[in-house]
Amino acid sequence: MLLAPLFAEVGGVEPDPGMISEAKTIAATRGVPNARWAQMTAESLPGDLGQFRVATFAQPFHWMDRALVASTVRAMLGQQVSVAAARTL
Repeated sequence: MLLAPLFAEVGGVEPDPGMISEAKTIAATRGVPNARWAQMTAESLPGDLGQFRVATFAQPFHWMDRALVASTVRAMLGQQVSVAAARTL
């Protein structure tokens, strides 16, 4: 949510409904009105969800089918792409 003020709209994907609820609560608490959430796995991302300028992944990226998710996300990004993956050790 630290990047949310830099964009008109931000979105998050999470399969766990409890985590979606927590994300909505945190967004409201922090005054982030431009966030929307989709309950799904990253592997289930629809190619028609829209075009995006930036995609970020956190620690769970290593649990995903990385090739599938990266390919799907790449198709959802425009010509000037930015992808960041972070993993905490």
